Amino acid sequence: MGRWIPAGLAVVALAASAQGVYQPVPRSNDPFVFCTEGAYRLPAEAIRHCWQPVDPRSGTWVYTCWDYCNASGCPPVNTVTLGQYALLCPVGGGRDIDWTGRVPANMTPFWH
Repeated sequence: MGRWIPAGLAVVALAASAQGVYQPVPRSNDPFVFCTEGAYRLPAEAIRHCWQPVDPRSGTWVYTCWDYCNASGCPPVNTVTLGQYALLCPVGGGRDIDWTGRVPANMTPFWH
């Protein structure tokens, strides 16, 4: 019986990894909006994140806080939201068409 315990644990771990990853994300927990538009909806919130998605499928992004740089340096990137983007968006999109829609995603079903 003792030999079956490691095998059983391996099966449980494999099943858990096959189910995918879920994490709540900014933008009203809407991964489509988060992955295509980023973590903030208002320009005033940009300083809190300092990144914007370029291509969700590849996970590429661009630094956006150059305007806030001064002699002491530039604001850091929000590593929490950027980490969520890097982890979730490349695997969530699947095909290229999955990240495009017919209506603005941030307006469906409400502005977020």
